[in-house]
This record gives sequence, structure tokens and C-alpha cells, in this order.
Amino acid sequence: MTFTFFSATTVAAIAMIAVCLAIRCAKRLNHSQRMVISMFCGTCLGLVVGLLFGMLFSGQLFLSTMLGILTGSLLGLICGMFLGLVSCFEGLIAGLMGGMMGAMLGEMLTPAKVTLTIKILLPLSMCSLLLYGVFIHRPSQDSTVKQKRWLLKPFLSLLFIMTYLMFGEAFIARFL
Repeated sequence: MTFTFFSATTVAAIAMIAVCLAIRCAKRLNHSQRMVISMFCGTCLGLVVGLLFGMLFSGQLFLSTMLGILTGSLLGLICGMFLGLVSCFEGLIAGLMGGMMGAMLGEMLTPAKVTLTIKILLPLSMCSLLLYGVFIHRPSQDSTVKQKRWLLKPFLSLLFIMTYLMFGEAFIARFL
């Protein structure tokens, strides 16, 4: 139960951060970049919530699929809402597709495999937020790195994400 709560709060936090980043960075992104970000966020978050519903409502495929579609669509819509109309639709459809696929996958796998799959998909969902920084600070035509300090950013991001995932569930279990 703590893993479910941890995963749900992580998905909600990713969606809120995506909204904040979209409000802040939408003007500096072109149309294609906004579509990619909303599709990536919508699909990843839809897969995670679909898997959660498939695991929670095991044996009730219709219910878990409908809840996965509804929640994935809502999360995709939220992630693309401030990126423009087309990006909003892209996020909505990607979340719908991810929620449906996640619910069906959650029905087919054992709870241990669903937990493992969610642990793989949560870092991928977090990495969808890193696309804002990648697209805004894309390198010029020259492909060399001008500052050596820039190489630390991906490593530190990976370290933060892995620490959060390793100790986040234990932290919630301790205080609930």
C-alpha cells in the first residue's frame, strides 16, 4: 500500500512540476518541442497510473482500463494544457493510450512485476521533465561542450532521481 501511495504522489508531483515548467518555458519552445514534451509526459504518466489501477483492481479489466484511460487522459491534458492547443490534444491522446496500455499490462503481470515495471517507468517519467532544459538550452551548431561543469548536470540529476526512488518509499512507510 505504501508503494501505491508513493507512486501516486510521485505522479502528482511530476504533473504539477510539468505544469510549472510549461507555464515558465512555453514561449521559448517551438511547436514540435512542445508536442514531444506533452506526448512524453502523457504517455509515461498514463502508463504508471494504468499499471497502478491494473494492480489495484486485479481481475476487473474493464474498471481498471476505464480508470486508467480517464486518469491518463487527465494527466496528459494537464501536462500539455499550457503548451498550446495541439500539444494539449497530443498529451490527452498520449495519456489515454498510456493509461489503457498500462491497465492491460497491470492485469497481465503479477503484482511483483507491476511494482518492478513502475520502478522502471517512474524515472522515465521524471526524465520527461528534463526535456524542458534540453530543448531550451539546446547546443548551437557546434557540438562541443563549452563548459566542463555542464557534464555534471546529467549525473547529478540521475543521482537525485535514484536517491528519491530508493529512499522515498521507505520514508513514506516510516511516517504512515
